[in-house]
Amino acid sequence: MNLIRRIITANTPRKTRLHDEKGNFLGWRNLFLHSLPVTFSGLLRISIGYRVELPWTPFSAINYLRFNLKENARILEFGSGMSTIYFCKHCKEVFSVEDYRPWYLKISKIIERKGINNIVYKFAENKKEYFSFMADDNRGFDLITIDGSHRSQCACYSTKLIKPGGVLYLDDSDRESIHGNKDNKIAETLLRNFAKKSDAEVHEFTDFSPTQFYVKQGICVKLTS
Repeated sequence: MNLIRRIITANTPRKTRLHDEKGNFLGWRNLFLHSLPVTFSGLLRISIGYRVELPWTPFSAINYLRFNLKENARILEFGSGMSTIYFCKHCKEVFSVEDYRPWYLKISKIIERKGINNIVYKFAENKKEYFSFMADDNRGFDLITIDGSHRSQCACYSTKLIKPGGVLYLDDSDRESIHGNKDNKIAETLLRNFAKKSDAEVHEFTDFSPTQFYVKQGICVKLTS
């Protein structure tokens, strides 16, 4: 029974691998378009350890961000990964913070190996260093992604740092808890309330993500220019 459950739900609070944790079905279009990419990228990671240089966010969210980002964009990331490499390739400046040292060292090696020089990449020694990263910046950011620790505090700071016309992105917005706490849901509520007060658009993306054989949700808040 446990094996069957794992096959169907990936051992997560989902109806099936084709639903996010809120119960939303990914949709037939996304199933058709993204079943092959998720399978191919997942097999590459499992078989030879290769990680595709894409954000590990829903494919439909990747497409949305690609459409909305310009080459001169400034990006702020709370939580790093393959998205860091991707944004460095496609945007002018990237500022990224990480609080898990082994992962920080891994991404640092990739940055060094590829000769990437348009990034400020920091390891945060404590909680405040993490969520207040770039808090004194007065130029603003075109995209801020929240995909790491201390999400509600990051969301709060992000609303003050985003430019008019910019995009705030929260990954895994379908998850009730991350690392055993409800901080993720608080972050989602903060962003939705901010969107309402700012008359901003909210876009939900329920889809497969690169390398991950299950569906999850991310939300974007798109401000007016």
